[in-house]
This record gives sequence, C-alpha cells and structure tokens, in this order.
Amino acid sequence: MEFSDAVPILKDAGQALALDSTGSTALIGGSDGALSTFSVDKQKITLKTEGDGSAINDVVAYTQGSKTLSIVAKASGEVAVLDNDKTIATFSSHAGAATGLALHPCGDVLLSVGVDKSFVYYDLESMAVVSQVYTDSGEDNHAIYSVQEANTLLDLTCCQFHPDGHLFAAGTTSGHIKLFEVKTSENAANFSTSGLVQSLAFSENGTWLASVVRGSTTVGIWDLRKAEEIKTLEFGSKIEHVRWDYTGKYLVGAGQGCVAVQAYDKSSKSWSEPLRKACSATAAEWGANAKSLVVLNTDGSVVVLK
Repeated sequence: MEFSDAVPILKDAGQALALDSTGSTALIGGSDGALSTFSVDKQKITLKTEGDGSAINDVVAYTQGSKTLSIVAKASGEVAVLDNDKTIATFSSHAGAATGLALHPCGDVLLSVGVDKSFVYYDLESMAVVSQVYTDSGEDNHAIYSVQEANTLLDLTCCQFHPDGHLFAAGTTSGHIKLFEVKTSENAANFSTSGLVQSLAFSENGTWLASVVRGSTTVGIWDLRKAEEIKTLEFGSKIEHVRWDYTGKYLVGAGQGCVAVQAYDKSSKSWSEPLRKACSATAAEWGANAKSLVVLNTDGSVVVLK
C-alpha cells in the first residue's frame, strides 16, 4: 500500500472519521464542529458545513433509502442527524459531552454514550429517542475516591455493537470495558484495563474485541468466550484508534507515530505485521473490501492507502 497525496480537511486535529456502506465516502468531524464529506475515489472534499464551535467527538454514516445521512456526537451533548449540510434531527439527551456513537447491525438503531455515564438508544426510522440508561458505580465498590474522581469514574468514552446485535461494549474513563445486553440493558460482563479506554472494535465473527487505552503503545485483544485478554499487540508508538477488516484477520491501529496493520494466522496461531507506514494519525477506517485504508492525520488532512 502507498499513500495518496494528503488532502487538507480540518483546520487542526480531529478524531471523528467514518465511511459509508460503500466505502466511497468518508465523513470527517472537526474540533470546531464542522463536518466534511470526502470522496475516497476522487480524492477531494465534496461538502463542508460551517462549524458551531462544539467539537465533533464521533460520527457514523446512516443509509436511509438512497441517501447517506451523517450522524454526529458533539461536545455540547447533542446528537445530530444531517442530510448533506441540513440538520434534520437533533437530540439533547446527554447532560455533558456525547462521546461515542455506534450503529446497530440492523441498520436503523443508533447508540450514543456520554460523560453523564448514560447510553441512549434511538430509532432512526422515526428519528426518536427510545430509552436512556445510566450505568452503575462500576467494579470497585469498596474503593475510596475523591468527589472529583467519583464524578468521572464511569464517564463513557466510546462504544461498539457486537456483530450479532445482542451486545454492545462501552469504554470508560476508569479503565473498564463494560458489555451490555441490548434487549435488557443489563451489564453482562466487565473487563479491566490500565486506563481510559479510547477505542474499541469487535472482530467480524464477534469472538474478539480489540481495545486501546489512552497513551498506550499496545492494543489488547479480548476473547469473549474466555472473558479474558489473550494477547497484547505492541505497535511501538501511541495508538489512538483500531478497526478490524471484514475478514477479522487484519487489525489496523492508527496513532501518533504510525498506521500499522497486524495480521492473525489461524493455522499457526501467530501474529505478524504486514504493513507499517510512518505518519501521525488519529483514526483509520478500512475502505471497500479492505483494499484501502482511509487515514485522518493529526494535522487535519486525509490520506488514502491503496
């Protein structure tokens, strides 16, 4: 894979990147609240909205008929749905920043998480809030915290649906990864990491969950069947974001010093690194059929690896 020319998108670093279902259009959210769309094939910006000053923390692409809508989670707490540059729905359920979004495999149910320790379900067909659930006090029920620490113990930082749609995982500032049942909203399992959970990604078969802790150079691989961390992948530089490809064999990590791909071989049960590119990135997403990687750089530019 080789880098395309960098296309400037944002004024400064952003962290919100998503691709539509075809892999041909990228959505990029900026720290100034501006949302841009980028044609992966044509290597150019096709739309840019005016920012409102509230940072976009996450973005997903939602297919509605022949349209692709953009959904953003904002530092103001709003979750907004946009048709090109027109806002068609706004939700204000979160008290404080909305930090993460995930689209259910069924395609019309959205999940958001926030610093108010809650997760919210939305019906995208009716553009309505379905429910809001506040998480409990976590695992360390007997620990002693200051008031400030207690208030931020379970701020939710990111989320991902399991591929079968029955579970979702949420990261927390306390270092816990919490798994919830979608139907009941019950806490099904908890994993403990060393710090704030910044990014989560389920493998396509739903067996493994990859996690990134802020400031870490490693990515943890959790086996849901064993309910334990089975592998720690060393990337050699701080990683911000991880994503599996559609086969579940390749895992891309994007961070301050590199974009690198780790590959798992089932026959030998071993990992290798088939790709490493020196760059400074905040996010990376697989393109159509995992034949490309769209990378959001820390300088606000986008490059495509093909």
